[in-house]
Amino acid sequence: MGVLLDRVVLLAAVGFFLIGANALVAPDWVAGILGLSVTQESGMNAIRAIIGGHYLAMALMVVFGFFLEESRFLVAIIMIEGLMIFSRLVGLLAGEGGVMVFAPLVIEIALVVILFPAAARLRSFSRRD
Repeated sequence: MGVLLDRVVLLAAVGFFLIGANALVAPDWVAGILGLSVTQESGMNAIRAIIGGHYLAMALMVVFGFFLEESRFLVAIIMIEGLMIFSRLVGLLAGEGGVMVFAPLVIEIALVVILFPAAARLRSFSRRD
């Protein structure tokens, strides 16, 4: 990959890591940002597990894809982000979220736009060595 694309892909991994790490250590803060009201300890545990684990896994997949030069890892992230975009659009059509949804939607679209050419430059998913 080109130097600029390399840096942007690694920046995406850092962003995923920071979101996941924050969900692990400060689930109440992450819940507040997401507009969630968590009233039980099991809810905090769910934020840690679902959001923290999800984003840490995405960070690892981007790092693996980058350093192993395997597109399959980035393709998986593109699919996850694509489904998140689809789900946000469904929510918007249902009248949910309003203006607060646009910032994460733009970020998710940007990630797909960045990771797609990065994945295309790496070894093909179907290639076997």
